[in-house]
This record gives sequence, structure tokens and C-alpha cells, in this order.
Amino acid sequence: SLDGLAQILAFDLKSEEAVPVMQRSLDIRLKVLGPDHPSSGLGHAILAGIYYGRNDWLGAVDHFIPAARLLSQGSKASVKTAVRGTAATGRRRDVDRLSVVFKGLFNAADEVVKARPDLRREITAKMFIAAQWAAQPAAAVALAQMSTRQPAGSTRLADLVRERQDLHAELEGVQGSLLQSAFAGTHTVYSQGNSIETSMTKLIRNRIGEIDGELKSSFPRYFGLINPEPVALAETQRVLAADEALVQFVATDVDIFAWVVTKTDAAWRRVELDARALVEHVRALRCGLDSDQWIIPQPSPSDSADDRRRKEDQRNRAAWCQETLKATVRGLVVNDATQSIPPFDLARAHALYQALLQPFDQLIAGKSLLVVPTGPLTQLPLQVLISAQPPRGMATGAARDIAWLARQHAVTVLPSVTALVALRTQAGASRATRPFLGFGNPLLDGDPRDRSDVAAARQAREKQHCPQLLWLRPVPAGTLPTGNLRSARRSIPPEVSAGVISVDAIRALAPLPETADELCDVAANLGATADDIRLGSRATESELNALDRSGRLREYRIVHFATHGALAGEVRKDSEPGLILTPPRSPLADDDGYLSASKIARLKFDADWAILSACNTAGGNAEGAEALSGLARAFFYAGVRALLVSHWAVSSESTVKLIRQAVASAKASTEPSKSVALQRAMLELIDRGDEHESHPAFWAPFVVVGGGN
Repeated sequence: SLDGLAQILAFDLKSEEAVPVMQRSLDIRLKVLGPDHPSSGLGHAILAGIYYGRNDWLGAVDHFIPAARLLSQGSKASVKTAVRGTAATGRRRDVDRLSVVFKGLFNAADEVVKARPDLRREITAKMFIAAQWAAQPAAAVALAQMSTRQPAGSTRLADLVRERQDLHAELEGVQGSLLQSAFAGTHTVYSQGNSIETSMTKLIRNRIGEIDGELKSSFPRYFGLINPEPVALAETQRVLAADEALVQFVATDVDIFAWVVTKTDAAWRRVELDARALVEHVRALRCGLDSDQWIIPQPSPSDSADDRRRKEDQRNRAAWCQETLKATVRGLVVNDATQSIPPFDLARAHALYQALLQPFDQLIAGKSLLVVPTGPLTQLPLQVLISAQPPRGMATGAARDIAWLARQHAVTVLPSVTALVALRTQAGASRATRPFLGFGNPLLDGDPRDRSDVAAARQAREKQHCPQLLWLRPVPAGTLPTGNLRSARRSIPPEVSAGVISVDAIRALAPLPETADELCDVAANLGATADDIRLGSRATESELNALDRSGRLREYRIVHFATHGALAGEVRKDSEPGLILTPPRSPLADDDGYLSASKIARLKFDADWAILSACNTAGGNAEGAEALSGLARAFFYAGVRALLVSHWAVSSESTVKLIRQAVASAKASTEPSKSVALQRAMLELIDRGDEHESHPAFWAPFVVVGGGN
């Protein structure tokens, strides 16, 4: 009642009367439910909104901060119980409410800094924490399922994790029952329910606190994996090198905010670009990078309803690319008419740099960038941005003269700020002695109605061994960047989404015989043996698990998976991200053809690199952030120090050149940064590769994910 009265008063522009009424409501929440209850967060949010409406920016910030903390924690717990199958009522409402809270917080803090420059350092530190809260719910979706399996072979850890999840489900049930009583019954029923709820939630919360304490003390790395806590600004600066800058982006429904943190300074600001414009810029730039975006599929009389819908979506994407680039960037593209290479919009690439990074030019000058992306930015490697006004009308070869961001900055992508600190404080040097292990060319049947799938499946069965590991197989110059993966044009079949992973549905994915060539070529250049390559019938979870049990998995410095990648929720509605391997005839407990994030987390690597040549491993669509977060964290937990992941399918020749050069550079140089090694490989391809390889479609698909030294 007090909430409603306060909001009515505020709406009637009587904010002076609204504040004490809402403060009384908040005091009741704090007294009865405690300062850490989600309902207290809601009280803070309403009061913050009233202060915001009267332009009391400091008062708004003071209440938006606890609201953001409590509501983000409540949302994360709700997501986890939803993954367990418990009804998570109002999840969409919670997400919308969080968006409003964070938008209000960042805008109010921006106004405080303008009016009170003396508070800049204090507000910047607070907003840095808040930015990490804003990113947690999305990460929780990708990681929640991971905690339902037994990781790292610890029975005690598995028991604690399961109990914690059950308690979260029970807590949500108790709170839901109270709400039903409040709306359906009398004040007496509500009072009794409130008393019961208070005592039960205290018991549950106390037990969750005890479990968290044991997880932190006995299994600190795992606790940080499933429940990462925000890292303070000072702690982040402590692990940064003098030549590094952390760049974090956070998007609300409309606004985008950016933080830049160096060893000695920090700044944040609202990006002069709204969320809708960012989506369009990224979408248009991807048109110029991924040739699959231009494919217009042909209808077939045998198409199912799902096939027709997929093809219609693809036709719409292709039409959008054609119309957008034709209408807005005529003469402003990198495009050679003699090559079938997508036109790249130079003007957009420069405009996006101006909006995202140019305001921080002085802070980031001469530094490697550690980037925590958001939303659409998970779909774009920032190395394709352009820092200086490009000339009009360029042929592909002239791309060597463009001021690509890759020339000024090595770029590392991070799933979160906490991942940076964890990798820098927990990862030691690798003691692996074997150079390379590869898994790829899974035996898949594809669509029996598709002649290309039938032919590819036959080729895949013929390529189950590397015939020779002595030379590279050249690819004709000008080959389109569609070579090593076809999963960009084939989504997971709908049968897989029924709730149980179907081996038959996984087997129905498009075959990938070209991945055998990729793995064999890379292995030849790194001095691996034929036995180090698991192709076809050997590219299975069982083979991977056998290597893990024997301890041999820890002997490889580089592990390379060339296969399909799946996003969170793509294999099942509630599933983790993962990688496709050859499925067995019948699903086994530890082998169903789907190497999920939780299965990866149970493995024991000691690798410097994990190379994931799978289209979705770096985030090919709006849900990419969750895939990146889930897969990266799982590999980090399993002992991998950095990942090399792709944004789109590239020609095998360019892939081999990039990976070979990056690994060689990292091995030969005293420079520990893997992102610098990849930067050198990209510049080598731009400046000394074939002319068509100076186009970013060839040199820019891979990004380093990690942050360890």
C-alpha cells in the first residue's frame, strides 16, 4: 500500500511527500526481511526512481546501487532454479526491472559526475562494480546447468552443488506460496504466511551461506566459476600490466556505457550511439565479413515447415545485406570485383570506432586491449574497426593501407572481469610436452534429401586418417571464406530441443569433411603425429575421456576442435553451449555426441591454447555472449589458459596460416601475450599474404579469449 501511495504521489509531482512514504515502506522491508532480501532491493529501486524523477542524482545513485545488487542476485538465483526445471515465475519481469534499474543507475551516476567532478573517482569505482552486476544474469544462464553435474571428480563438491541448487528452488517456492496467500487470502493469512516465510527463508539462507563458505574454502576455483563475485576497481588495476587497458561495455535497452581501466587510471561514459544503432552497425559489418550471410537458399518440395522457416530467415538476411550495403555505402567498401568477397563497409567501421573507443584514445594509446563485450559486440571482432578516416572507393589490395584497429592494438576478449583476475592469480605455467591434439570431422549423416550432405558424409568417412603430415594442401587464391564449417547454414534440428539429447538428431547435422584437412594441415606444421589427430570414428567423447583418465590429455600444449558449435539453449531449451563430436549408436552416460560445457569442466588440461574452429564459439548471434561465457569458463576451469575462437567460417588456407603463425610467434617470442601473437599473425596475413587475404573476412575471424599471461 505504501509503495502504491508513494508512486501515485510521485506521479502527481508531489515527490517531497512521496519520499518519506516510500522510505517508511523500505524501513519495513529492512526490518522484517533484512537488507539482503530481493524485496528490499525492490524498495530501494522504487525510492531511487522517486529521487531520479526529482533530479536528485546522488540520492538516486545511493538507492539504485543496493537495488542493482539485490535484484541481480535474485535474478541469477531464479535463472538457476529455472534451469533445474522449477517454475521461475516473473523471470521476464525481473529482467525488465533490472534493465530499468541499471539504466537509471548509470544515467544518474553520469549526472553526478558532471555536477560533482570531485566525486569522479568514487563514482567510477562504484559503477565498475555495478557494470559487473549488470552482466551477471546472462552469464548465469550459460553456466547454471554446469553446476548440476559432478565436476573435477569430487563427490563432496557435487553434493554441495546439488544441495545448493535444491535450496534455491525451495526458497523460490516458499516465496511464491507467500505471494499466493497474500493475493488470495486475508490479512491474517498473510501475516501467518509472512511469519512462516521469515523463519523458513532464514533457515534456507543460512544453509546456503554455509555451503557457499565451504565452496569458497574447499573449492574456490569452482565457486568462482558458477558464482563469480564482482571485482573491485583496485583489484583489477593490480593485475593489469602497464601496457594493458581493460575495456568493458554494458548495454541497457536503449543506452550503451563503456569503462576503460588502466594500471593507474579509469574512466567511463555513455556511448554516443543507442542500442538499436549498434545492432545495425554490427549487422552490416558482419555482412562484409561472413559470406554465408549472402547465400540465398533454394526451396525444395520436400522442405519441412522448419526448413522453410530457416530458409526464409536466411533469405531475409541476404536481402538485408544487399539492400543495406547498396543503399548506404556505395563506393565505401573494400571489394575486388574479380573476387567473390563480401563488400566491407569502411565508413561504418570507422564510425563505430569513433563511438566506442575514440573518446578513450589517450587512455588506450599504445596498449593491448582486454575487452568485455556486451550484446551485439559479442558478434564482432573489434580488430576490424578503423581508427582513421578511410579513403573512398578501394580495391581489396589497398586494404593494406587502412588504419585497422589491429595495427594499433592487440585484442583479447574476456567473458567477464572476474575471469581476468582468476586467470592471472590462479593459472601457472604449462608443463605439457606434446605439441598438438586435434578432434574433428565428426561422422554425421546430414539430411538424406540433400545431395551435398550425402556427398559430404561419404567424404567424411573417407577422411578418418591424415594421409601424410608432410606438407600443406594449398587452396586456390580467391577461395570464398566458406571453407571449414557449414554449421552457419544449418541449425540444430528441432528434435534435439524436446528436452532429451537425441543421438539421431545430432547425427542429422551437416557433415564437415573439410575439417579433417584443416586439422591435418595444422598438425603437419606443428610437428604432431598422425596418432595425435582424432578424426571420424575416433572423434568421440569416449576417446577424449580415455585421454583424460590416462593423464595424456594434460600432455598437450595445444588442443584443437574443428566441428559444429552450439549456443546455450540450442541443443535443449535449457542446455549449455557445447561442441559436436561423433555420436555413438546409442547414448551413453558420458558419451552422447555432445561435449557440453559441464563435461568440458570435468576434464583436466594443461594447455596454453584451445582452438575452437566452430562457427558459434565466439558468438554468431545475439545469444553469443552466453556461448562465449559458458565455453570459455569451462575450458578455463579445466586448465586451458587461452582460447582461440572463430566468428565465422574461413578458408582452410587462411586458417592454417593464421594458426601456424600465431603459435609460432607465441613460441618464439619472449612476449607472453597470446593476443600479441595473434595480432602479428593477422598483420602478416594482411601485409604479406595473398592480395585477397588483406580483406578482413580472411584475417579477422579469430579472437583470443582469456587473459592469463
